[in-house]
Amino acid sequence: MPQHFYPAVLYPADDNGQHAVVIPGINVNASGPNQQSALSDAAAILQEVIDDLASAGESIPLPPGIESLDAVGGTIVLVPASVPGKNQRVNVMMPEELLQRIDAYAPNRSAFLTEAARNFLAAQSLR
Repeated sequence: MPQHFYPAVLYPADDNGQHAVVIPGINVNASGPNQQSALSDAAAILQEVIDDLASAGESIPLPPGIESLDAVGGTIVLVPASVPGKNQRVNVMMPEELLQRIDAYAPNRSAFLTEAARNFLAAQSLR
């Protein structure tokens, strides 16, 4: 998947010691007890939003230009996200009974297998 960088604003700690990250245009608001934690939280939320849009077949907004940000009181940073490329047709082999169970459960076989693969790979990266 190609990686895009979304401009965001990183704000200093508030009275509660929480740093904030705002990614406008895609409505991501994150926070954490330090800058790195807030940025990690923002990246995770951004990736989840992009994955949800892709799963729903919706278009993924391109990163806006940095000049569009209102960074008063904060610092402009770039938050990475993997953006899915175009779909590619593949030919796979699997047991007939498994395919029947998938078809009984999901109205769209391709969407189901794509989501299952994403979930599996995301779980593996947490180990």
